Order: sequence, then structure tokens, then C-alpha cells
Amino acid sequence: MKDKTDKARLLREQKRREGLLRELKQRKHSCRPKDAEAALEAWSFVPGRKKGHAQVWTYKAITLTLHNPHGKSGGNTLDPGAVAKIIQKIEEAKVLQEKEQAENEAHENVN
Repeated sequence: MKDKTDKARLLREQKRREGLLRELKQRKHSCRPKDAEAALEAWSFVPGRKKGHAQVWTYKAITLTLHNPHGKSGGNTLDPGAVAKIIQKIEEAKVLQEKEQAENEAHENVN
């Protein structure tokens, strides 16, 4: 019974993560920093050091420095290039996580 609830929980989490990634891709030209940070957190990125308007996010060996908009031209949305880089890093983390999950499943099947 517990396996079913765990699988259902993992499936819900995966759908939420995919939804956040899809939303980032759709809102590439109007993405707020909070939306990007929520997506990074959902994909297991951990916030690291912060200096001024820059925040470092890491997942295993993947590192991303997120520069929040500031100044006259900044407004409240991220640059489309920054959003593209966030999407790229999330997709890299996704590949790593899928590989880890496959290895874990293979290990469980052996035992």
C-alpha cells in the first residue's frame, strides 16, 4: 500500500515540475524572478551564496548564477537569455535525475 502512495506522490511531484518547466518556456519574455526561483527549487536546485543582485543556485555539479533585474532597464522581468539559461540548466538536472532514478530502480530490482 505504501508503494502505491509513494508512486502517486512521485507522479504528482513530477507533473508539478514538468508544469513549472513548461510555464517557464511559455513565459520566456515575461518571467519574474520568483517564477524562476520556484522552478529551480522544484527541480532540487539549492540556493547558495548571494552577492548584491546575484544568487547562485546549484544541483550536484550544475551551477547557475541568477542575476535579478535591477536599475532603469531592469523592470521586474528576467532577460529572455537568462530564462533560456535557466531552462537549459533545469533540463541538464532533469537528465541527471532520470539517470539516478534508473540506477536506483536497477539497484532495487537486483536486491
